[in-house]
Amino acid sequence: MQEVQLSLPIKLWLEELGVSVQAEVGKIDLMGVDPDGSVVAVELKKSLNLEVINQAVDRQRVADIVYIGIPYSEKAVKRQRFKETLQVLRRLHIGLLLVKFHYDPPRVEEYIEPKLFDLSKSKRQSLRQKERLLKEFKARKLNINQGGVTRQKIMTAYREQTLILAHYLKREGEASPAQLAQYNTGIRSVGQVLNKNYYGWFEKVSWGLYTLSEEGYAALQEYEDIIEALLRAKESIQDGKMD
Repeated sequence: MQEVQLSLPIKLWLEELGVSVQAEVGKIDLMGVDPDGSVVAVELKKSLNLEVINQAVDRQRVADIVYIGIPYSEKAVKRQRFKETLQVLRRLHIGLLLVKFHYDPPRVEEYIEPKLFDLSKSKRQSLRQKERLLKEFKARKLNINQGGVTRQKIMTAYREQTLILAHYLKREGEASPAQLAQYNTGIRSVGQVLNKNYYGWFEKVSWGLYTLSEEGYAALQEYEDIIEALLRAKESIQDGKMD
C-alpha cells in the first residue's frame, strides 16, 4: 500500500460532493474548493499517527475543512489506541476518511465528520465517570502510588479497605460480616465484599461465616507495611473525631 493509492478514491468521493479537487497544491496532498468557496484539505497516510495529525493541524491554518485519509483496516479500527486517537481528532475537529480497498472500485467512508467539538456536551456525558473518580480519590487513605507505572498493582481505595478487612479477619480467625463491620473498616457492605471475594483472599466456612484463604495470608505478608500505615491512618481519623 502506497499513499498515492489513496488519492484517486478520495478525489472521486469529494467530486461526488461537488468539490473541485487538485492534488499536491503547496504542501497539501489533496486540495479542494466546494461550491461555497470553502477550502478542503486532505492529508494522506498509510496509518493514523502523530505525524499526520500534526500535518492536519498545520493545514487548518489555510483550509476551512481538513481530513486525514488512510486505508481501512478492520484490525486497526478495533484497537484501543485507534479509538483513543479518534478522540484527539474530534477535539481538533479534523475529519477522518477510510478507504476500503476490499471493494472494487474502492469505497470511501467518512468515519469522522470535521465539525466543532462540543466540550460541554462531552463533560456532561462523562459526569458519572468524573463522580466515580472523585469518589475513589476521596476514599483513599494513603498516597503511595506513582504516576506513569505499568504492570504494577495500584493501591485503590477498595484494595485498602479489603486489606483492613483481611487484617481483622485474621485477628478473629473466623467471623461474620456483622462482626467485622464493628471494626469500622469503611466498607459499606462487608458481606458483599466477602461473598464476591474479588482477590481470592477469603473462604466461606459456613453460611455467613468466613476465614482467610492462603492467598489472604500471603497478601497480609506482602502488604504488611501498607496495613500498618492504614491502621495508623484509621486511628488518626478516629482520634480526630473524638477531639
